[in-house]
Amino acid sequence: MPTLDDAFLAVRSALAEHFGPPAAGFDDLAPFEAMIAVVLDRSLGGERWRSALDGLAEAGLLAPLRLAEADVIEIGDAIRDRGLSAPNSSIAPLKHLACWLRDHHDGRVDSLFDPHHSTGWLRGELAGIKGIGLSTADAIVLFALKRPSYPVDRASFRVLVRHGWLDPTAIYDEARDLLTDQALEHADLGEEDAAGVLGELAHGMERLGRRFCRVAAPRCEGCPLENLLPEGGPREVDA
Repeated sequence: MPTLDDAFLAVRSALAEHFGPPAAGFDDLAPFEAMIAVVLDRSLGGERWRSALDGLAEAGLLAPLRLAEADVIEIGDAIRDRGLSAPNSSIAPLKHLACWLRDHHDGRVDSLFDPHHSTGWLRGELAGIKGIGLSTADAIVLFALKRPSYPVDRASFRVLVRHGWLDPTAIYDEARDLLTDQALEHADLGEEDAAGVLGELAHGMERLGRRFCRVAAPRCEGCPLENLLPEGGPREVDA
């Protein structure tokens, strides 16, 4: 069985060939819009974040200081006017994020791109915002701020464990560090290139989990990573 270090390039290539490149996603958005879009995507699912973002823009709420001043009811109304179901628990983190930018960065998103702010510092700050947490913080860092991090989802965890690349008792940060370190090691142009690699990987892993590496039982036949399975077949996730 190849180690992940030996198999990483093959994994990346196989996923890209089978699932294709990720859609533009948040790439055409301004940084603050992308940060808000990432949070909306993770709370609403699917492509509904686009309609929610349009609703916020129409209400004039897509600026850090304006969003920080708005109350949860106003923010929710802007999203619900687009026909979306949005409980307060999914709306409040948007305001908390804007308040963090106002209180700690004078409402300036560009300060987050200061090279003196390490990726680890950024994810720690974001994860400490009420309602954000580690996985969403990593998604913001990766997709909005273009720094190398990885929002570990259940699909990625299953793939890593079933291939013997991660112990089933591993914690979130162990899985995240495993993938981030591999991308940094194999990236050609430093952190920005590594962030691109991780974005592609997240796209492929999410689809792999839906189509092949399912929760109840894996469908290994035809899986693009089938030839990288350990001897004897996939490992037990709950071993």
